[in-house]
Amino acid sequence: MPTKDSPQSNRQRSRRFSFASIGAMAFGFLLLLMSLLLGGKLAWNAVQRSAVQAKLRLLDASKKPIDDAGVQSLYASQTSPQSTHQWNQLLQELNAPEFIQELGLAISKPIPLRGTKWNEEGQVRPFFQKTAELRRGLRNLAIGSPPVFFPLQFHGFQTDFPHLLQLRKGAQLLYVEGGVSLRDGDGSACYDSIRALFGCSDVCSAEPCFVSKLASFGIEKMALSLTQEAVEQNALNQVQLKELLTIIQKRDSIEKDWPRTVQGERGLLLASLSELEGKQSFFSLLTASPATRATALDLIERLEMTPTADLDTFKKGMESVQFDGESEMAKQTFRSLDTMALMGLPPFTAGGQSYVTQQMRRRIALLAIAIRIHQIKSGSFPESLEKLSIERTPVQKWIPIGGRPFGYRLLGPKKEIAVVWGFFPRAHKETPSEPPLASVPAGNESDDANREWVWQLK
Repeated sequence: MPTKDSPQSNRQRSRRFSFASIGAMAFGFLLLLMSLLLGGKLAWNAVQRSAVQAKLRLLDASKKPIDDAGVQSLYASQTSPQSTHQWNQLLQELNAPEFIQELGLAISKPIPLRGTKWNEEGQVRPFFQKTAELRRGLRNLAIGSPPVFFPLQFHGFQTDFPHLLQLRKGAQLLYVEGGVSLRDGDGSACYDSIRALFGCSDVCSAEPCFVSKLASFGIEKMALSLTQEAVEQNALNQVQLKELLTIIQKRDSIEKDWPRTVQGERGLLLASLSELEGKQSFFSLLTASPATRATALDLIERLEMTPTADLDTFKKGMESVQFDGESEMAKQTFRSLDTMALMGLPPFTAGGQSYVTQQMRRRIALLAIAIRIHQIKSGSFPESLEKLSIERTPVQKWIPIGGRPFGYRLLGPKKEIAVVWGFFPRAHKETPSEPPLASVPAGNESDDANREWVWQLK
């Protein structure tokens, strides 16, 4: 057994010291390496964060929203407070529980054509009569209404829009009114309902965010649907039809509307990110990736600058940004606050698709109205659309995506039926050779979806 001072004992102590020294050196080297990596990461993040701040300063200098206050300012500049009080009072009436219940029954089933049996008439007629004053007030406010200022408090993606649901109820009431008017053979009353529906869609049309745009589009879709029924039944005169042409034509350009909505939505996204930044942990700072946020801002700017005059170009621009956003997302190793900027992209591209769909709805309506006007003037439907024009504008301008014009066909022994058809953009890439309804089995739920894309004028 070696003694304390024996050579063997000294060699053991020397080995232990050597191992400890090597371990300490390795640990120190590891700490140094981690410090260098961390320092490099923080330095790189600082550079990228400066680049993001430079982008934000540029947006702010261009008077584009970068926070809630900026969105509020943009909203106020595009809306009018002149009728705010009247609208608030009317929307309160539309929010009454009894009204909501009765309205639900009235819209549960479509109002059938004149001369056919209407099973729900005993329920709808009393409601229709009881709401006469409310409907009159709603029409008076809505027809020709500018975008209305409501006292909204923008708070990032947590912003509440209570008036949108109430406004939709008002639109549903007007839609019922128009349907009853058509059944009663009162084309003028139906025309007023259509104009009021377009006005209701304008009320929230300048709110710079996609949730409001979708609400506006939904109400406008009701207006276009009621227009379709009236045009198909030949319930409107030439003066009324020309006025509807003017109303819809004004909506066909999205040159200003689309960038404004992107600007507002980006401002809400940045406001939400800023709020969450104050709640970050130290680990969140380590996984931060300002470069990712900079990329997201670049992609949103591409969306904002996408040309809108040609629907195909606009749609391809949306798809390109969507693809690049998804590719960038796939590269993310860690999910950080900056990654949320990329995660906020899908609503932008989905919103762009809604714009495309709405433009196509407007254009097929313009085409069908022009065909009806031609029939009223000449006594027959045009043989083809080649020489047909809308207020001296060739109808070839009003085409859907895909570059192929809307379908058109005359039916009947005397060519007394004109069929105009389009398509739902997510179902087809271009106008199908046959009307969509022709390939759908009777009773299929797709009938309702295809209904708006096939106009049958008699």
